[in-house]
Amino acid sequence: MKQILMLVLLMVSIHMSAQVLITELHPVPAAGEPEWLELENTSPDDVDASGWLVCDARSCSQIPSIAIWNGRAHKAVVPAGGRLVVTRDAEALAECRRLPDGVLVAELPLPSLNNSTEIVTLRKPDSTLTDSVYYSMKKHVKGRSIERDAAYSAGRHVYNNSWLTCVAADSTTCGLLNSVIRLPHDRWIAAIVVADYAVEIHITNHGQSPLPPSLVQLTGAITAPDSMPADQHYTSLSVTVPALLDNETYKWDIPLADLDWPTVTGSIELTAILTDVDDRPENDTLTTSVILPPPPGTIMINEIMYDSWSGQTDYVEIVNVGEAQADITGWKIQDAGGAEFTISVPATVTAGEYVVLASSEAVAGLMDGRQPLLCKPVMDLNKIGDRVILRSASGFLVDMVEYNTLWHLPGLDVTTGVSLEKINPKLASNSASSWTSSGALRGGTPGYANSVITPLEFHGSVTALPSPFSSSRTSALHPTVISYRQPFRHALVSVTVRNTRGAEVRSLMNSVFSGSEGAVAWDGTSNSGLSVEPGPYLVVVECSDAASSAVSRSVTMVVVGE
Repeated sequence: MKQILMLVLLMVSIHMSAQVLITELHPVPAAGEPEWLELENTSPDDVDASGWLVCDARSCSQIPSIAIWNGRAHKAVVPAGGRLVVTRDAEALAECRRLPDGVLVAELPLPSLNNSTEIVTLRKPDSTLTDSVYYSMKKHVKGRSIERDAAYSAGRHVYNNSWLTCVAADSTTCGLLNSVIRLPHDRWIAAIVVADYAVEIHITNHGQSPLPPSLVQLTGAITAPDSMPADQHYTSLSVTVPALLDNETYKWDIPLADLDWPTVTGSIELTAILTDVDDRPENDTLTTSVILPPPPGTIMINEIMYDSWSGQTDYVEIVNVGEAQADITGWKIQDAGGAEFTISVPATVTAGEYVVLASSEAVAGLMDGRQPLLCKPVMDLNKIGDRVILRSASGFLVDMVEYNTLWHLPGLDVTTGVSLEKINPKLASNSASSWTSSGALRGGTPGYANSVITPLEFHGSVTALPSPFSSSRTSALHPTVISYRQPFRHALVSVTVRNTRGAEVRSLMNSVFSGSEGAVAWDGTSNSGLSVEPGPYLVVVECSDAASSAVSRSVTMVVVGE
């Protein structure tokens, strides 16, 4: 303990007298980026760094006399207030990081920075210790640099011995003022985050004082379109961010409909810009690419094997009920425990095609030799009940179902090796009435139409068939399927069942984002889970246009026969 204390005191005393400091290091960069250290000359005079030593506990490397400055060879002389970045591979660093003009880059056999803990020292050519830093990755985040903090006042910053994880959206501030240093006025675009059916822009006051309202603009450009010219700026949005206290964050929620989805699908580039000038302009703009999902209700979860026989494998089948091919490369299946199973190979699903997602080829025996799309890691769904979430490569919600063992046909003694199948692929997935036990002799129909499929019939804007229907799950007339057509391109749809007095009996859909057509099953139970009395009921479908304030309402009658 005494030795550690002496080391800390030594580091503090060295720092107080040092002119050239280690101000940022990146010991665990992303794949393809070399490790690097940033040095800053805090003195009022130029410093010749030739022959200086960068060391770890095992070895030292010497800074060469020639560095790279604005793409040209230059003496390794760091100007007053200037920065020098040292790395093993300057060319690889240039491919990963765009350094500001005037930053020197020196290439040297940098000692390997440990991925756990390390002491890095900076020494003059005569081995005099100039600066030293100890880090532990337990306190930091892999893929983000570690930055030295500083107190900022009267237009200048004074470094201390506090080391923090970089908070910049780009994960480092190589060659720039460290992101953890708080300036008087610093409002920044902290992140562009994908939500279920929206994009969130996070704007944070990272400064030292409250900030007044400001304007943020968002532009979108097609980069890999399905139906529009490349590089076309097809949308421009703006919002006034309210006044923010220091460290306060405002989240601008942008529904996908505001990005012209689902008319526009495929890859788009989003750029968020703060229009007000502050003390750190480099974090006032953030650009990211996202892949918009297919239109809602086109790629659906259609079959789930969650309790497979020994030697078999769990699987999830999806089907494309739309009219266009969809690229599903990088899509994910998530369960309730947070486990993710990713499609790790290039893949598409054509109109009408069934695709099986599994982590083993064992399911191929049920597919007549056809192969599933392999997901990593091993898919192991809960045998009692689980949530299965289908997300696009960018993380948008495509479909979701939360099943349990009660969804199987009552009276079925053994459900191991028997999948849950939808009675029609277009039905809302997260409803027990849409599912039943597979009737296939092999226990499932992976890669093929379900064994229990029931065609949908439309008669007008809303239809409930069969009617009368039975509330008994063993009946051939169970359940009734409510199919609707609504007048909007996409809308928030609510479907309720009411008695003849108008009182709500069952809510089947509540503001669900939907395309122009959809369907949901009703099993004849109330919101409390009890079977309703036989007789007539009203089915009410209410749709609110996602792009305007327009609404539509359709009503039909359905009869519970027993």
